[in-house]
Amino acid sequence: MNALRDALAALPRAANVKPGETVSIDDVHVIFEHRNVIDLQRPLVVANRGMGKSLWAHVLRDREAWQKMATRFRMRSATELETRLAFHGGLTTTGGTVTQEMLSGALVAGFSAKEIFHGVLLRQLASRFSGRRMPEKLMELLAWQRANSEEAANLRTTADQGPPLLLLFDGLDRLGRDWTETQALVKGLLQVALEVQSLRNVFFKIFLRNDQYEDLRIFEFPDSSKLRSARVELKWSSRNIYDLLFFHLERGSSDAAAALEDLDQEARVKVLAGPYMGSDYRRGHVFSWVPTHLADTRGEISPRTFLTAWRCAAEHARDREPGKSPVLPVDPKAIHAGVQAASEDRMNELREDYPWVEDALKPLAGRAVPLPVEALDTLWKESDTFVAVGKRATNADRPIWVTFVGTQRGDTDQLVDALEWIGVAERRKAAAGEKINIPDIFRVNAGIKRRGGVVPKTSE
Repeated sequence: MNALRDALAALPRAANVKPGETVSIDDVHVIFEHRNVIDLQRPLVVANRGMGKSLWAHVLRDREAWQKMATRFRMRSATELETRLAFHGGLTTTGGTVTQEMLSGALVAGFSAKEIFHGVLLRQLASRFSGRRMPEKLMELLAWQRANSEEAANLRTTADQGPPLLLLFDGLDRLGRDWTETQALVKGLLQVALEVQSLRNVFFKIFLRNDQYEDLRIFEFPDSSKLRSARVELKWSSRNIYDLLFFHLERGSSDAAAALEDLDQEARVKVLAGPYMGSDYRRGHVFSWVPTHLADTRGEISPRTFLTAWRCAAEHARDREPGKSPVLPVDPKAIHAGVQAASEDRMNELREDYPWVEDALKPLAGRAVPLPVEALDTLWKESDTFVAVGKRATNADRPIWVTFVGTQRGDTDQLVDALEWIGVAERRKAAAGEKINIPDIFRVNAGIKRRGGVVPKTSE
């Protein structure tokens, strides 16, 4: 059992993939449901943070990895395909990549978002223009393109006769300086992506966050439904997420692989943690309990969060009983500790993307959910929550989208809507009136209680 505990404690952190970082296909667990990411006819990939957008963006740059995946899923291969990162949210301009500053500067200079991404495309195709030297600076290229629209179109047509080229756009929450600018640029990018489908050998792959995708204003142009209907969504079911766990356990430890061999998923979980979260079934089955308590209100589970929970559970069990030979690698107490650690990690991610969420959840600390909406309204008003959230939205130095800003509905409904939008809160109907619930993955680290739920770390 120590070998299994050690294997759990050695699980990878599955950290964010950084721009320019290389990824080995041997380190990647690819599930069948995500196979269409490599379909060149489906330019739009949509997923929440931590679901694998950046990982795929980097894997797709590796021709060998692409070939292996195409073979595995019996899909069309792309032996001659050249893949480049056209935008990744970083500072480098290697390979013609553009930066946020370049795009924002072009908008300020009066170029439309659509013009800008036509220029980004031309910038990437420039190396194919034999004998034709194009302006190297984006602003100069855009000015030339505007003055020579027909020649620019002819150059794109000529370049399309070359080998297949795939342009990747990742980190799109960092396209602009604020939400409005970011979404204007996303819309322009999508418009150009639709037009690029008329070319034979040039393809776009756009990795878009859920909240950006659900802002329907970015699709307010003709035939945008073609992009939406062909989108690929990166979601992980409970079965998928357990497959990921066992992939890393078997790959990281031959002893773990031997102990889990020839067992189905539920039997494997029983080997790791037993059948129940207590003395019997009334406390819950471990197999279903863990993913349920790590999911947001959409039912989505981040692979990074899931691996963190199991890794930290093993670390907790090992630290609590150093040197002892355990009956099971982890027990319910250790799993609760793992969920607490996963909740902290997930909340830290959330604070980066939506700093205002901390202001919204802070007044609920020490309270129990589900909470009547009237009680929530009182807490928020007493804590000046609406003022704090408004300041976050106004003064943020990163793109932030709070759905209630600029609308005419009551403050509490607006803020609950915003929390619902990103999977942090859900409305529940009850005989006594509507109640608001916060799932464990966010509730625990925020110090919010729930009867029979995982105890918040701050309350221990």
